[in-house]
Amino acid sequence: MVENPQTPITQDERTMATLANALQVVGWWIAPLIIFLIHRKSRFVSFHALQALLLQIAYLIFDGRMHGSLVCNDLLDSRARERR
Repeated sequence: MVENPQTPITQDERTMATLANALQVVGWWIAPLIIFLIHRKSRFVSFHALQALLLQIAYLIFDGRMHGSLVCNDLLDSRARERR
């Protein structure tokens, strides 16, 4: 993202953008969402919080598909064992 020279990015904005990315380790998608909603006026913070939020949504979709395929595989395997 290119910084606009008319509105410099403050240290607080940099800290909140860093927290939006770091807190997703313990706060999953909730922490970036809260930071996004609170600091919506700052384009810099909302951009980074939204990136972290979208990453968590992509991870949830991927994880859900992987768990779904494991469950389907287990069901098919158990049915195959019953037929023997």
